[in-house]
Amino acid sequence: MTEPATAITDYILAAASLVFGIALTRNLLRGGSIPARLWALAFLTAAAAAAAGGTFHGFRLHFDEPDLRALWNATVGLIGLSGGFIFSAVVAGAGMRSREATRWLRAGGLATLGGLVIQQAKLAPHPDFNHNDLYHCIQTVAMYLFYRSAKAVHNVGQKPSNGASTPLPPSAALPLKGGVNASQARPFLPLRGGEPPKAAGGQNPTPPSPEPW
Repeated sequence: MTEPATAITDYILAAASLVFGIALTRNLLRGGSIPARLWALAFLTAAAAAAAGGTFHGFRLHFDEPDLRALWNATVGLIGLSGGFIFSAVVAGAGMRSREATRWLRAGGLATLGGLVIQQAKLAPHPDFNHNDLYHCIQTVAMYLFYRSAKAVHNVGQKPSNGASTPLPPSAALPLKGGVNASQARPFLPLRGGEPPKAAGGQNPTPPSPEPW
């Protein structure tokens, strides 16, 4: 292998992204939101990009120049496609993102930004572990953070399939007069025979006088 550490870390990133993409795809079979579908596509394309990049770095001596150029162009194209899916997922889920999903998304964005800074600055902790290797490790963590955000968005957009009732809104628990909650109030139901309900004290209310024809 020409660059073993770079290829191995790329393959680790590819494996992690593939696992996250498959996990989201399996959840989507039970229903899911559009942002969650876009996240699944982002992870799957990121896995393909990392796999192609690992092959480029690790086995470049086994390819001819035209094939090597085509492999690198495919890597760059898949990276751009994955970034486009991520951007689309973030925009599409802006109105349905919970606080938990937002925290995971921000953490993933900060990790990605930090990894890019390290890569562009070519900060290498060891001669045999260069800036690309470190970036791949950081991006693997960032993909996990993105996955947690995507999973939270999926849970928000998922429709209940077990027949469970939707929880009452907080306003339904406001107390009414007499200490009765709105969730405990019962609608008026007529009794058998048209008998009117009894008023407080057990006495029937006086029926109103009939209107003249």
